[in-house]
Amino acid sequence: MGRRAEGPGPAWGSLLVLAAAILNSGFLLAHAQDIPVITKPSQAERGHNITLTPGGKYNFVLCYWYRERQAEANRILTYIPTVHEQQPGPSFTGRETGGPGCSLHIRDLRLNDTGDYIVTKVALGGSETGRVQIEVIVRRVVNPDENVQTSKGVVAGIAVGAAAGALLIGILF
Repeated sequence: MGRRAEGPGPAWGSLLVLAAAILNSGFLLAHAQDIPVITKPSQAERGHNITLTPGGKYNFVLCYWYRERQAEANRILTYIPTVHEQQPGPSFTGRETGGPGCSLHIRDLRLNDTGDYIVTKVALGGSETGRVQIEVIVRRVVNPDENVQTSKGVVAGIAVGAAAGALLIGILF
């Protein structure tokens, strides 16, 4: 007699992704706005971590992070803040995590992480897009003991060279 079937309904995360996909396609959206992306720390160093945090609105439904260009093949992840869920994309390496404010945390930076990162925050009133370029550097740590040994070796070489030169001059004259 019109009894409803019991059981779990569709997952909220899936519904949010569907809603965001519709919104992101241009349906009911205003013009996308550019937003800044802050990197912390400001210098990306190999083996260290970095967090990319976009500015803009805080009332977003979800955000997409891309590597190099804004295309599905380059999507790192989709982050849904209301349920603190992230869905990995084709460019996900396992070292990226979505977080508060639609931030992207990358751990254990590698040289091939160098490049452009694009974020799109989707909200009911429109979408916002930000871009940032990071360059992963290798900082060589100099061991002070190596420099002392090298300096002693240089001094010894100069002393031996000077003594040999003096001996040669003494023999010739």
